[in-house]
Amino acid sequence: MKILEKFRVFLFDLDGVLWRGKEVIPGAREVVNGLREQGKMVRFLTNNPRRSREEVWKRLRSFSIAAEPKEIMTASWATASYLREREIQKSYVLGNASLKEEIRKMGIAVDEDISQAVVVGYDEGISFGEITRAIRLVERGAELVATNPDAVFVLPEGKVPATGSVVQVIERITGRKATVIGKPSPYIFELLLRELGGIERGEMVLVGDSLETDILGAHGVGIGGILYTGGDIVLPPPTDARYPDVVIPYLERLLGKELPPPRKRAVGAVIQDKKGRVLLIRRRDNRLWCLPTGKVEEGEDEQEAVVREMAEELGIQINLWRLRAVYMEDPALRFTAQGGNSFHFVVFLFQGFFPGGTVEPCGEEVEDWGFFPEENFPTPFFSLHRKWIQEIGVKNE
Repeated sequence: MKILEKFRVFLFDLDGVLWRGKEVIPGAREVVNGLREQGKMVRFLTNNPRRSREEVWKRLRSFSIAAEPKEIMTASWATASYLREREIQKSYVLGNASLKEEIRKMGIAVDEDISQAVVVGYDEGISFGEITRAIRLVERGAELVATNPDAVFVLPEGKVPATGSVVQVIERITGRKATVIGKPSPYIFELLLRELGGIERGEMVLVGDSLETDILGAHGVGIGGILYTGGDIVLPPPTDARYPDVVIPYLERLLGKELPPPRKRAVGAVIQDKKGRVLLIRRRDNRLWCLPTGKVEEGEDEQEAVVREMAEELGIQINLWRLRAVYMEDPALRFTAQGGNSFHFVVFLFQGFFPGGTVEPCGEEVEDWGFFPEENFPTPFFSLHRKWIQEIGVKNE
């Protein structure tokens, strides 16, 4: 997919996509500013309820990422907008000062004894007593509103309970379901779509790092979803709404650029016949049985590369490929070539089904080949490829 050609509006998640902790993610500044130079519209969309629009804007500026406050959609601002639409006048808020301030800016009183809504955000200082008070208010008829559904926040020192964990406690005790504002709920997207009125949803794409919130939420409102991953990822089946339109291991891909050295793109193929057996080859260079693999040429996308490689290496034509995983972390993907040059491959693993016919392997590279059931793979077999096959879950008849 030619990303720049297909989409007019790029929506960016923040935590894990543009920055991680206090560090900007490599390429974030160049990509966001580069998209604007290409005439694309850019917006920012975050489930983090701990920062106001103004605070996010200042942080973007500190990283030299071009932005205006009106281009930023936070879970806290969207929650305050929802309360105003519901004509809520008094609220009880479990959240930090930034969330409370966003709500007050909408003309809604905070921390009232008699409240029409209980808002649950995130605050490390939330006490047992405050949760109990929230439960009592919900039992008396206050609407329960959650800024976002995330049950866990990942901090540098580890995981901590987040908004969703507190919401689940209140829901279970009161028997009332919360209205969720943040991704994957449609509400936060619909707010943004209103502001972008007149632009077709097919021209918009969200770049996020979560299948469960970013990709699922984007697809739920009919916009594209690009998964940014800085590590290994096994994808759900293509029929799953969490299945991304594109997976990128580096942000510069949005501008059509190649991986910065020493990383290189590669493709692997899990090809199954009608019995579910997997096509394996034995390479001449190392005499190991393995999956067919190959390099991605400059200017190719990964699907074009896997079609070309399988035609060249095995003499087969398979047009329907599904990306099932991306791998980059295993030390076995790091190589040192003659002359001392080092390479670190990022492998896009595709799954395809053999339509029948003949296999005509390239004799220079392939010593032997065959279709094998998983329980009867030949030896010696490349153990990393066995792991990949198990992780994507191939099935035999």
